[in-house]
Amino acid sequence: MKKALKFTEERNERIKDEICQRYNLTWGAICSKSRRARTVEARRLYYAILRNIFKLSLQTIGKLTNTHHATIIHAVKKYEVYAEVYKGYDNDYEEIKESLIDETSMSYFLDELTYLERKKNRIQSQIDNLVLIQKQK
Repeated sequence: MKKALKFTEERNERIKDEICQRYNLTWGAICSKSRRARTVEARRLYYAILRNIFKLSLQTIGKLTNTHHATIIHAVKKYEVYAEVYKGYDNDYEEIKESLIDETSMSYFLDELTYLERKKNRIQSQIDNLVLIQKQK
């Protein structure tokens, strides 16, 4: 089993933006209950990326998208069937996947840098709180 890519807010936002741009939809439209083919296809792509590239649990994806895990199972299975049957169906998936895992790309490094900066700020905040508590004693 391949190692999962680290899921960060930056990567999530980049995926959302990329899908919106490719399908010419807003994120609100993709997250809606719409059953328009293009919207369903975009939603299916998002679920497949989260599940297959980041190895997120069905429950986690459900919480991110306010969707029942059974819906996600169905969508990911459908995606895999369509990708197998229709030539070129998974082009968007592959292009987004490559941009996420290409360790030589600028986007990859910017995502990592932003993630590490946020983590550093959280740790610094915890240290500041501990120092403040110590000074009050």
